[in-house]
Amino acid sequence: MKVIVAGGTGFVGNALVQALIDNGHQVLLLQRSQSRTKQPQLPDVEVVGVDLEQPIVSNDIKGDAIINLVGIIREFPSKGITFHKAHFLVTKNLIDFAKKAGIRHFLQMSALGVKADAATGYEQTKYAAECYLRESGLVWTIIRPSIIIGPGGGLVQLLSSMIQRLPVVPVVGNGQYKVQPIYVGDVVSGFVKALGNPKAFGRTFEIGGPEIMTFEQMIDTIGKAMGRSSVRKFHQPLWILKPLASLFGRFSWFPLSKDQLIMLIEENYTNDKSYSEFFGINPKRLIDALREFI
Repeated sequence: MKVIVAGGTGFVGNALVQALIDNGHQVLLLQRSQSRTKQPQLPDVEVVGVDLEQPIVSNDIKGDAIINLVGIIREFPSKGITFHKAHFLVTKNLIDFAKKAGIRHFLQMSALGVKADAATGYEQTKYAAECYLRESGLVWTIIRPSIIIGPGGGLVQLLSSMIQRLPVVPVVGNGQYKVQPIYVGDVVSGFVKALGNPKAFGRTFEIGGPEIMTFEQMIDTIGKAMGRSSVRKFHQPLWILKPLASLFGRFSWFPLSKDQLIMLIEENYTNDKSYSEFFGINPKRLIDALREFI
């Protein structure tokens, strides 16, 4: 099968492209024309430059399925980087193109916890993209992962760097909010197994790792994978962080946006096991996944 991948240059995309090739698929990677992101060093990948924020008109883009991984965790409206563009507009343009091009299957990476009445622009635009896809008339599959960890993943890189460099690791709030990190290999495996699978058509899968833990426990597990017996922490009060994130979150030099803060403390996990059961995937425990790349 020839698979068109949008958003294939991030750490999830790199893992997906490799998994697709390993499973005998051809890959056409849609690369932003002005992107500075390095392309995967894979000779079998066809790359087409395209502005996904504009209606797609190209005779060079042909395939049997589209997997859309495009997304941002933080927006900077003053630079033209917004959730609306990255999550909704890009998805809309890809869906509209798929309909015109007769592409059979559209697979969308969304996010765990998205809903109509979500509190953040990140979640609202992810949900709007899902709705547009469901109403498009295409054959679709939606995968909603929890926090994804893997080589090149920003969160683990940030936390492991702080554990290594700092005597005390700063923690947002009390650190007792729950997370359910899932290994990137377990996420991309589901996408590969869903391709062209009629039983996956019209399905939305909420996915997380096998362990629900507190954010503090995740930090301790990262420390353990690095050989640390313990990690000292400093708790940053929410009553200080919330106004600061509201004031300065629009600036890239500030480490946290208001939306990121809200999503972090609202918790991110699911008790739904249908993903692992449906695809026959046994998700890795966090410590086992970390030991593969830390």
